[in-house]
Amino acid sequence: MNPFIIPEVVNLSTDFSKRHYPLNRSKSLEGSFAFLFSQHLGGLRSGGRFETESLMVTGPSGSGKTKEISDMIKRFNQSEAKLPDGKPALFIECILDAKGSWKDLGKTILRAMGYPISQSSRATRTEIWARVGYQ
Repeated sequence: MNPFIIPEVVNLSTDFSKRHYPLNRSKSLEGSFAFLFSQHLGGLRSGGRFETESLMVTGPSGSGKTKEISDMIKRFNQSEAKLPDGKPALFIECILDAKGSWKDLGKTILRAMGYPISQSSRATRTEIWARVGYQ
Protein backbone atom coordinates (compact mmCIF):
# COMPACT_ATOMS: atom_id res chain seq x y z
CA MET A 1 0.00 0.00 0.00
CA ASN A 2 1.46 3.31 -1.09
CA PRO A 3 0.75 6.14 1.41
CA PHE A 4 0.65 8.70 -1.42
CA ILE A 5 -2.10 6.96 -3.37
CA ILE A 6 -5.68 6.92 -2.11
CA PRO A 7 -7.39 4.29 -4.32
CA GLU A 8 -10.89 5.70 -3.75
CA VAL A 9 -9.76 9.16 -4.89
CA VAL A 10 -7.93 7.72 -7.92
CA ASN A 11 -11.04 5.79 -8.94
CA LEU A 12 -13.34 8.75 -8.35
CA SER A 13 -11.02 11.09 -10.27
CA THR A 14 -10.89 8.71 -13.21
CA ASP A 15 -14.49 9.71 -13.98
CA PHE A 16 -15.08 12.91 -11.99
CA SER A 17 -13.14 15.97 -11.01
CA LYS A 18 -13.33 16.78 -7.29
CA ARG A 19 -11.41 19.90 -6.32
CA HIS A 20 -12.05 20.42 -2.63
CA TYR A 21 -9.44 19.43 -0.03
CA PRO A 22 -8.46 20.60 3.46
CA LEU A 23 -5.00 21.88 4.44
CA ASN A 24 -3.63 22.42 7.95
CA ARG A 25 -0.03 21.25 8.65
CA SER A 26 2.35 18.27 8.23
CA LYS A 27 -0.04 15.30 8.07
CA SER A 28 -2.65 17.52 6.48
CA LEU A 29 -0.06 18.61 3.89
CA GLU A 30 0.71 14.97 3.09
CA GLY A 31 -3.00 14.16 2.93
CA SER A 32 -3.68 17.10 0.60
CA PHE A 33 -0.73 16.17 -1.58
CA ALA A 34 -1.88 12.53 -1.69
CA PHE A 35 -5.36 13.67 -2.68
CA LEU A 36 -4.07 15.85 -5.53
CA PHE A 37 -1.67 13.19 -6.74
CA SER A 38 -4.46 10.61 -6.65
CA GLN A 39 -6.69 12.93 -8.70
CA HIS A 40 -3.86 13.39 -11.18
CA LEU A 41 -3.28 9.63 -11.35
CA GLY A 42 -6.97 9.06 -11.98
CA GLY A 43 -6.91 11.67 -14.75
CA LEU A 44 -3.93 9.95 -16.36
CA ARG A 45 -5.69 6.57 -16.17
CA SER A 46 -8.81 8.00 -17.81
CA GLY A 47 -6.83 8.61 -20.99
CA GLY A 48 -8.89 11.71 -21.73
CA ARG A 49 -8.23 15.39 -21.28
CA PHE A 50 -8.11 16.45 -17.68
CA GLU A 51 -6.92 19.34 -15.58
CA THR A 52 -4.50 19.04 -12.73
CA GLU A 53 -4.19 21.19 -9.63
CA SER A 54 -1.49 22.82 -7.57
CA LEU A 55 -0.88 23.13 -3.88
CA MET A 56 0.25 26.42 -2.33
CA VAL A 57 1.82 26.42 1.13
CA THR A 58 1.99 29.75 2.92
CA GLY A 59 3.15 30.85 6.34
CA PRO A 60 5.55 33.11 8.19
CA SER A 61 9.21 33.13 7.27
CA GLY A 62 11.14 30.49 9.21
CA SER A 63 8.05 28.45 10.11
CA GLY A 64 9.35 25.27 8.41
CA LYS A 65 7.41 25.32 5.13
CA THR A 66 10.40 24.47 2.93
CA LYS A 67 11.56 21.72 5.29
CA GLU A 68 8.14 20.08 5.43
CA ILE A 69 7.74 20.22 1.66
CA SER A 70 11.27 18.90 1.04
CA ASP A 71 10.73 16.03 3.48
CA MET A 72 7.40 15.16 1.91
CA ILE A 73 8.86 15.20 -1.62
CA LYS A 74 11.69 12.94 -0.46
CA ARG A 75 9.23 10.49 1.13
CA PHE A 76 7.03 10.57 -1.96
CA ASN A 77 9.96 9.80 -4.27
CA GLN A 78 11.04 6.95 -1.97
CA SER A 79 7.50 5.53 -1.99
CA GLU A 80 7.98 4.33 -5.60
CA ALA A 81 4.50 5.42 -6.70
CA LYS A 82 3.93 4.34 -10.30
CA LEU A 83 2.30 6.16 -13.19
CA PRO A 84 -0.12 4.25 -15.44
CA ASP A 85 2.73 3.43 -17.86
CA GLY A 86 4.69 1.79 -15.04
CA LYS A 87 7.31 4.55 -14.79
CA PRO A 88 8.03 5.97 -11.33
CA ALA A 89 6.28 9.20 -10.39
CA LEU A 90 8.97 11.61 -9.20
CA PHE A 91 8.92 15.19 -8.04
CA ILE A 92 11.96 17.42 -8.37
CA GLU A 93 12.92 20.40 -6.27
CA CYS A 94 15.05 23.33 -7.36
CA ILE A 95 15.81 26.86 -6.19
CA LEU A 96 15.06 29.50 -8.82
CA ASP A 97 16.65 32.93 -9.10
CA ALA A 98 13.93 35.56 -9.29
CA LYS A 99 16.03 37.50 -11.81
CA GLY A 100 16.35 34.59 -14.26
CA SER A 101 14.74 34.22 -17.67
CA TRP A 102 12.47 31.45 -18.93
CA LYS A 103 15.56 29.93 -20.53
CA ASP A 104 17.34 29.95 -17.14
CA LEU A 105 14.30 28.37 -15.49
CA GLY A 106 14.25 25.60 -18.10
CA LYS A 107 17.96 24.87 -17.63
CA THR A 108 17.55 24.80 -13.83
CA ILE A 109 14.67 22.33 -14.12
CA LEU A 110 16.63 20.11 -16.53
CA ARG A 111 19.61 19.99 -14.17
CA ALA A 112 17.29 19.19 -11.23
CA MET A 113 15.96 16.24 -13.29
CA GLY A 114 19.51 15.02 -13.85
CA TYR A 115 19.76 16.13 -17.50
CA PRO A 116 23.28 17.35 -18.34
CA ILE A 117 22.99 20.91 -19.65
CA SER A 118 25.68 23.51 -19.07
CA GLN A 119 25.01 27.01 -17.83
CA SER A 120 26.55 28.30 -21.08
CA SER A 121 24.40 26.12 -23.35
CA ARG A 122 23.51 27.86 -26.60
CA ALA A 123 20.21 26.01 -26.93
CA THR A 124 17.25 28.32 -27.53
CA ARG A 125 14.46 28.78 -25.00
CA THR A 126 12.17 26.73 -27.26
CA GLU A 127 14.71 23.88 -27.50
CA ILE A 128 15.26 23.87 -23.74
CA TRP A 129 11.53 23.75 -22.95
CA ALA A 130 11.00 21.03 -25.52
CA ARG A 131 13.65 19.00 -23.65
CA VAL A 132 11.92 19.75 -20.31
CA GLY A 133 8.66 18.43 -21.76
CA TYR A 134 10.36 15.34 -23.16
CA GLN A 135 12.17 14.56 -19.90
